[in-house]
Amino acid sequence: MKVLFVAPWVPGPVRSRSVGMLRLLRRYADVRVLALSDGMDEGQLGVDMGQSMELVRNRSSRALLRAAGAYAAGRSLQTAYADAPQFRHAFSRVMLEWRPDVVHLNVFRTAHLAVCAAATPVVIDLDEFRSEYYTQLSRSAGTLRRVIARHESRSMKLAEDELVRSNAHILVSGEAEGARVQRGHIHVVRTPVWSSVRRGVYGPAEPPILLFAGRLSYEANVDAICWFARTIWPLVHEVHPAARLRIVGSEPRRAVRALADLAGVEIHANVASLDPHYAAATIAICPLERATGVQLKLIQALAASVPTVVSPLVAELAGTADGKEVLVASTPRAWLEATLRLLGNRELQQQLAAGGMAWYERNHSPDVVARQLEVAYRSVCDAGGPTVSASPPRKVEA
Repeated sequence: MKVLFVAPWVPGPVRSRSVGMLRLLRRYADVRVLALSDGMDEGQLGVDMGQSMELVRNRSSRALLRAAGAYAAGRSLQTAYADAPQFRHAFSRVMLEWRPDVVHLNVFRTAHLAVCAAATPVVIDLDEFRSEYYTQLSRSAGTLRRVIARHESRSMKLAEDELVRSNAHILVSGEAEGARVQRGHIHVVRTPVWSSVRRGVYGPAEPPILLFAGRLSYEANVDAICWFARTIWPLVHEVHPAARLRIVGSEPRRAVRALADLAGVEIHANVASLDPHYAAATIAICPLERATGVQLKLIQALAASVPTVVSPLVAELAGTADGKEVLVASTPRAWLEATLRLLGNRELQQQLAAGGMAWYERNHSPDVVARQLEVAYRSVCDAGGPTVSASPPRKVEA
């Protein structure tokens, strides 16, 4: 089976779901990648595709002009940003020359290309219904961002609803997303995570390390860690003066870099691997109040057996249980109490580490997700698409 994987970015380390889907698809399919590139990310591949990847340059100045035009026309800015004419032309050319059996469109930004696939079966990996994030943002952002968020929430929701009505085969990353639209062509395919971290039964040695990991240019992450570091962390540090709040991620904004001035706070930017930081962590935190889909930082922490404190929204989206797989905190006082309780209770740490690992193995281990993806692709076959081999003829884990 030949699969054309189309992405609005280069599949790299910060695009873990894109990389994960590619790794799994290559177990049983001949995969070719067509991706947009801003020219800055071409050396950041997360999977070796050799000659099977074609990059199309997306110049930011022209992309922003398209987005401005989309705003005036009431269309999604996300779609317009990725809708480069040269990308459409490359897509049409590859379709004609290579003749794939299935087109795999990676996230909402590429979903508009489904109409260009003609009779070729299409799988659209939305990951999440992203319009919900912009709805959340429209309630809390500053004036300009709130105006843009309201526009994107409306326009994206209309486009998402149209995709659902079209009966396209849609992938989402969590049960909460799938429950929003209970239709046979909506498939829950979770994000696979490969973890090489093997922490000991008693976790890392002192001093305690609280870990927050994520893309530090992403506004929801920035707001969450700045709130925790300035509101909760000083009180935690009073009780545990040797403890460290370790913030790890790519491209930290100025507001995040400024947190390094706080006592006990460390910033680790653009690291080669998160594994050493998860291996060293005593607990992890995920205090996001705006989110859609299952948070990758949560999956990674639980895959590494790191006991984690999360917001109610993060727990709900992941389907994790308070006191069994995570601790859930909803107010500043609850966050302080949960953090101190977990830092001071080794038995609770072990309990949550075991529960979190079991949750990861049930939901996000590569073999489990591979079976979910195969079921989704089988539905394409049943609808008249190509055959998916039950016994993959080859396994590539590059």
